[in-house]
Amino acid sequence: MTQSLCTQRKLEEELDRLKCLLNMGHELKVRWAPGASRDKEGEVKGEEIRIYKENPNEAIDTLWDEFLDWVICQAIKPYERIVNLQRLMINDLLVSLQEEAYRQKNG
Repeated sequence: MTQSLCTQRKLEEELDRLKCLLNMGHELKVRWAPGASRDKEGEVKGEEIRIYKENPNEAIDTLWDEFLDWVICQAIKPYERIVNLQRLMINDLLVSLQEEAYRQKNG
């Protein structure tokens, strides 16, 4: 078995272990693409964790980083929606207050 296939298999096994540990991310897959990015060690694109580190041991560490980052993002998503909704409501309120102040000033 080539090193590439061996590393890919190790990453898949490690991802399966992480999924079981946290009971999350069962839809995620991992793809080892060593050297495909110069500015990133890895990233999550859709349901795929892409690992760019060339060193197999560092690739495993990067998988952990990317998986845990994905977990944190999942936890934050509901609050992000709430904050965005609140921001829209506050902006609408400010526009109404500005229009009212303008009417009072010119009325």
